[in-house]
Amino acid sequence: MSGIFKKIIAVVLTLTVLMGFTACKAKSKVNVNAPQASITDEWTFDHALKQGENVPRFIFDSDKNLPQFTSDGTNFTFNIVPGKNYSGTIEKIDDSNYVLYKDGSHDKALPATIAGNSLTLYVSDDTYVVYVVKK
Repeated sequence: MSGIFKKIIAVVLTLTVLMGFTACKAKSKVNVNAPQASITDEWTFDHALKQGENVPRFIFDSDKNLPQFTSDGTNFTFNIVPGKNYSGTIEKIDDSNYVLYKDGSHDKALPATIAGNSLTLYVSDDTYVVYVVKK
């Protein structure tokens, strides 16, 4: 009987560990119905799409290891990989739409959109990064 009990415990522990690994994705905090954020708000990474594949934020991820975005309304600093920063200037199109010019060059432009509490930077047609206002 103790052999059966050990097998049941082993199966339960295995399932618990597997469920723990699959449940580590953080729930998206994007709320397009929230009050309109400002480009100068403090932003934190929420999720991304990289070449068509979802890149979620995980519960135990530290902000310092995630993509970053900061802006004073005129200039920005942005990274996808820690330590590899891009900076440049911002052109405000309207309260929701901006164009980010890397190193001030109009040849290297990234469209950006604010919807509610989220900021989306469009790196290419199938790659974008979404940030939410940090609370």
